[in-house]
Amino acid sequence: MPHVDLHTRSIEQVEKLGPNGMAEMEPPGKVAGPMDHTHLTERGGEMVAPLVADELRKVAPELAAFIAPR
Repeated sequence: MPHVDLHTRSIEQVEKLGPNGMAEMEPPGKVAGPMDHTHLTERGGEMVAPLVADELRKVAPELAAFIAPR
């Protein structure tokens, strides 16, 4: 069964974006202070979705025709 491992790709993205770039991906914590780091804003979803699509194309190329291009 194909497995999409986003761990490495998401770490690469976080490192490229830096703390300021990450701020638009994550909602603030429930208490004022550090970011949540476990949930995404709508913009965060838009930023992570291409990673999922890219990895899915790699592990299940038979689905590529059903995945919209970037």
